[in-house]
Amino acid sequence: TATRLRGIAYLGIKIIFNADVFNGIPTITAVVKGKKVYDPRKDSTSSVYDSGLGVSSQREATTSTWEYSNNPAICLRDYLTNNRYGKGIPAAEIDIQGIADGANFCDETVTEYTGSSGQKIYTCNAILSTAQSAFSNTKVLLRGMRGLLPFSNGKYKLVIDDDASVAELVAAFTFNKDNITSDIEVTSTGRKDRYNRCIAKFANPVTNWQTDQVSYPEKNS
Repeated sequence: TATRLRGIAYLGIKIIFNADVFNGIPTITAVVKGKKVYDPRKDSTSSVYDSGLGVSSQREATTSTWEYSNNPAICLRDYLTNNRYGKGIPAAEIDIQGIADGANFCDETVTEYTGSSGQKIYTCNAILSTAQSAFSNTKVLLRGMRGLLPFSNGKYKLVIDDDASVAELVAAFTFNKDNITSDIEVTSTGRKDRYNRCIAKFANPVTNWQTDQVSYPEKNS
């Protein structure tokens, strides 16, 4: 009764040995969802509350109101603020608007290579180890959404690398002789550093999470 393993995900399995079935202890695997996390966009008392998400009942101080999410920005905030397995950064030192903007961007949908739509641009299914430093684990979470985490004006702010049109860049900042302080050097990528074809390996949920691979462009296309 004292061994309750609170706060730990575990399986308790009892297997009856049968010499006609088992040659040894079988390998047991499971598909596991991550822990429930706080999404400030679903908290009606938050400055970044978004009624369009259909949830208003989450509260930062009440973990029972939190929900599972594979949104990278929301998972990053949880890791940074968690005192048990994360960095334990006070929530006040994290720019909440940057988290909300990043989460909204990750939730945007794109058209897949197959032509179907509805796939979120970024999701997080990373496995982090407490044996690694908080800095290393944070880089894993950021890498999964092309994110940066600069510290400015006393707060960490999530910034996700995104494409922008030339018109948007020009509107944001205009280069001239007053703000260009040195010579400009233009370089290009050499042929040996360019991709002819990209092959990515991944765990495919369609084949019960077995290792699969995809290539682009397809061979002989």
